Parts: sequence; structure tokens; C-alpha cells
Amino acid sequence: MSNALSKAKGFKKSKSGTYVSIATTAFGALGVAKQIKKARTEHDTLRLIDARSPPSRSSPASPSCTAS
Repeated sequence: MSNALSKAKGFKKSKSGTYVSIATTAFGALGVAKQIKKARTEHDTLRLIDARSPPSRSSPASPSCTAS
């Protein structure tokens, strides 16, 4: 394993990695709060439901699903 790769794997457990993770989560929460506020102002039920639901994780396409 290369030195850069081992540093990247250790970053998640470091103090600065923890701060980056907390900041990313807070930034995402602020975005969701903003979406909810806008949806309530516009009385948009669909957008409100979308803002409250967790993001879906798409899996990579399998080779059998790709066009030939």
C-alpha cells in the first residue's frame, strides 16, 4: 500500500478528519433546513417530503444492465 493511501485511510480517525466530518454533516443539515423552510413557505408538499427523506444511494450499474 502506498504511503499516500495509508495517510488517506488514517485521516478518518484523526482529529482533523473528525472536524471535517462534523462540518460536512452540519453543512448538510443547514441545506435540509433551508429546503424545508422554502417548501413550507411555498406550501409544496412534494418538496417538503423530499427534503425530509434521506438521500437514496444508487448502486453502480451491473454489466448486464449496460447497452451493448
